[in-house]
Amino acid sequence: MVHQQILISLTREELQNLIKEAVDAVVNQQSNPIPQTLSADGYYTRKQTAEKLHISLGTLDSYTQTGLLTAYKIGHRILYKPQELNNCLNQKQSFFTPTRRKRKQTQAPNKNPNS
Repeated sequence: MVHQQILISLTREELQNLIKEAVDAVVNQQSNPIPQTLSADGYYTRKQTAEKLHISLGTLDSYTQTGLLTAYKIGHRILYKPQELNNCLNQKQSFFTPTRRKRKQTQAPNKNPNS
């Protein structure tokens, strides 16, 4: 295959304008920009979710792995739906509420074997 080479003379400004126009065209062609405000889209980030639940990011990962929460991967981000977050709060409250057990009353061993 034979490649044809064309040599043209351009000034620095003309070359800069050509490059700028090419870059602008590529940027404008992107159809799915990353949303800047996730709350408008109805999702919480991992950090926002952990703060709402008052847990660490590690605990959030555990909740996701055990199925207590469902994570949605959108692009390179992991997001959570607010409705599922509310469901998790209700489940967490019932699941982690400690139940008090009464201790069995045991008598202390008799230290004096002669009595």
